[in-house]
Amino acid sequence: MNHKNNTAKILYIGNRNFEIINNAITKRDDLSLEHLLDSSIVAKIISNKIPDIIILEYNNSFKDFLSYLSYLIRNTSSPVIVTATLENYKIMVKALRNGADNFLCEPYSTDYFIESLYEALRMRILWKEIHSDEMNKRLFFGKIIGASPAMQSLYKTITNISKTSATIFIVGQSGTGKELVAQAIHENGPNSQKDFVAINCGAIPPNLLESELFGHEKGAFTGAIKSRKGKFEQANDSTLFLDEICELPLDLQVKLLRVLQERTVTPVGSNVEIPINTRIICATNRPPLQEVKAGRFREDLYYRLNVVPVQIPSLSERRQDIPLLCAHFLHKFTEIYNKYFYEFSPAALNRLCSYNWPGNVRELENILERIVVLNDGAIVEESFLPNEILATPLDLAPMIHIPDSENSKTPELKPIWQVEKEMIINSLIATKGNVQHASELLEIGQASLYRKLKKYSINRQDFTTGKN
Repeated sequence: MNHKNNTAKILYIGNRNFEIINNAITKRDDLSLEHLLDSSIVAKIISNKIPDIIILEYNNSFKDFLSYLSYLIRNTSSPVIVTATLENYKIMVKALRNGADNFLCEPYSTDYFIESLYEALRMRILWKEIHSDEMNKRLFFGKIIGASPAMQSLYKTITNISKTSATIFIVGQSGTGKELVAQAIHENGPNSQKDFVAINCGAIPPNLLESELFGHEKGAFTGAIKSRKGKFEQANDSTLFLDEICELPLDLQVKLLRVLQERTVTPVGSNVEIPINTRIICATNRPPLQEVKAGRFREDLYYRLNVVPVQIPSLSERRQDIPLLCAHFLHKFTEIYNKYFYEFSPAALNRLCSYNWPGNVRELENILERIVVLNDGAIVEESFLPNEILATPLDLAPMIHIPDSENSKTPELKPIWQVEKEMIINSLIATKGNVQHASELLEIGQASLYRKLKKYSINRQDFTTGKN
């Protein structure tokens, strides 16, 4: 709502219903109308002034309608009401799944239109309240994405340790995002304005690693044509991230232990000790205590580094985050490669959620990039998935069923409200009554889903299995 003059700005994109919409809005002082026939200039309009509600009219000549709907939702965060004729009921169902807040089946009355407008405005306020609290859930932290209980616990840990200078030991499988967690700790800490310095201890030859860490003087070794600061000095008064710390050779482990104890570094070829004030965050994809028992990692160094341990869950341990990650990466790569994908078929999403993901989030990101590069269309189909995913047995959790009348010789036609209700019930079954996850599967806002639960008298508690 525009608070300056208490007038809600309505943007209508279409033509068929102009008379009804114009007559309804011009009679009300708290509503104003902007009408566009040409969807191609919407970008210019919304860049200057975000409307409070968008009315988007569908017609058969509207190319890439659902991709366009997604564009509006992403760039405005305004409620979008889709209007279409009864024979286009399938596009209305897909529009709801793609994020539309409501639909109007043409023809409709002025009273029903106005009622829908005010309901959308009310739900916009409710959505802001829910979104601000998010039911005590976060969808992301920095560049980390996830809303599962495991990630909520991780976010709380990051928040608690960010304000301290304690040494952090991150443990997690390859591809889980250990460096992203380290960056989040740094970016939320007192030295966030300083550079975050990172080094992979397993990616640098052992004969060069000492110089990389501690620096060297000119002439210290062949090729040392000038003095160079090491990573510890570069990260002075900031954060140094030592990735794959268990790859560090034993002789360098001794020197690292001394640096941590004395808080000084001695560059290669120098006798001068340089004081440092560097926060250390290290990480490994191996069980560190097993490395200690095997004699590959010094026990005294382990306990010096393991002041605050942080365990990152694998992707298979937080499967409910897979739809959220899929949506994020699909949007990312469709933007990069100028494609039009906007959603996953239920079969494809179920396959993705059933796969074990040994490479974790990195593997998921790479596979989705490959899918976008190699395929065209609007929906990621099951056939687009690589063989290793297609060969995985499906999870027994129920899939969301979407009637596919196009492939049926005798399609069963149902009222659109019944189709929508069945979709909502199936999503609650699949998520055990979790409204946030159900809204992600349906790809609609939580506020819209709450409204529809009330509309159809559906109690989410009927689908839970114990306390959430």
